[in-house]
Amino acid sequence: MNTAHTALLLAAYLTLVGELIFLHVPSVASTLQILSTGSHTDAGYSERYAALFRYSRTTKILLFVAPIGVIYALFAYPLVVVVQGTDPLGDYLFIPVDSLQTAGAATLVVGRIVTLSATSSIRINNRQLGESFFLHTTGLYKWTRNPGLVGMYLFVAGIWLMMPSLTMAVGIVVYIAYMDFKIRMEEDFLSRKFGEHYDEYRRLTGRYLW
Repeated sequence: MNTAHTALLLAAYLTLVGELIFLHVPSVASTLQILSTGSHTDAGYSERYAALFRYSRTTKILLFVAPIGVIYALFAYPLVVVVQGTDPLGDYLFIPVDSLQTAGAATLVVGRIVTLSATSSIRINNRQLGESFFLHTTGLYKWTRNPGLVGMYLFVAGIWLMMPSLTMAVGIVVYIAYMDFKIRMEEDFLSRKFGEHYDEYRRLTGRYLW
């Protein structure tokens, strides 16, 4: 990875840290909420998802906390590669030629722009609390119901093009599967909260880009 690609990667991670600090959007399906045992933690969900809150603490940890460890490792891995200057696992699937690394760098930059635009539009007008909680259907949300997550998928895809590790590919699959489940859980909540308005929006707008 050349100096320019490394700089872009590190800059992208800095924007990710900034997003987590200043633009973090609380999820109605957060793992912390699922781990809670209060009597009202499952409010707003259909029985299919409300049942998750009644699982044992051990089951919740296996289903919702363990995958997070894999996801954290996924996001830490590129930084380890940059620091060491090589893949510590030695499991690249192919040689990341300069053209692929350039494509990867462009993809991760686009991903960060999309995610930051999506999270900014929420945080400016919506604290995700009380009466400030409303349904976004304009801007990027006109084209996808989850633009922030689409941006994150582009981000990790771009990183993988720059350092195509087999282990990282497995981590990406876990990340996408985990986040897709959380998205479906949020959709259940939103459908019950906003009713026909959300159902019509869901009919017209894809979960991702389809």
